[in-house]
Amino acid sequence: MYDMNTLVSLDSAALCRVLAGRAPEPSSLGPQQWRTVVEDLTFRLSTGGDVPSSVPWTRRSAALVYALDAAVASGDMDGRERVTRLLELSSLLISRVAPMEGVVVLDPTWLVELFFTEVPITAREAGNLAAHWRDLDISEIRRLRAARNLATPAVRLARIVGGTAHARLRDWEIVLPQLP
Repeated sequence: MYDMNTLVSLDSAALCRVLAGRAPEPSSLGPQQWRTVVEDLTFRLSTGGDVPSSVPWTRRSAALVYALDAAVASGDMDGRERVTRLLELSSLLISRVAPMEGVVVLDPTWLVELFFTEVPITAREAGNLAAHWRDLDISEIRRLRAARNLATPAVRLARIVGGTAHARLRDWEIVLPQLP
């Protein structure tokens, strides 16, 4: 049985192995504990830390995706935060590691699709609203901020990989500086 303290005390290879094996159950950790696991794993993956090169990216990716999914299932975060965190880490990783099709955290095509699935507004609508965002009600401002939080790492990712990803996010790249 794994609790949060046991998970974060594991070395990175063991942590990735356990989480990629879909353990522990999402309900087995208390409030905020999956968030702690996600933050710990994100830190390890983003810094390279003690993650041995022998740990394949497929396992690292599966571990992160499971931890994020478990955090959502346990109520520690919502789906939009899950996607934002995934895009943030992926844009950082892809700046250091070659993109890899089929590896969630390193697959730009999949990540761009994920962005478009989750973003709550189109770039055109966001641009129109951003011109007078101070006059909007709070729910519209929150929607623009959610779009900005998602678009920031997605645009960063697109700039890194270029090509189709960059072309698909060009409208968001233009509107991003205008968002609150």
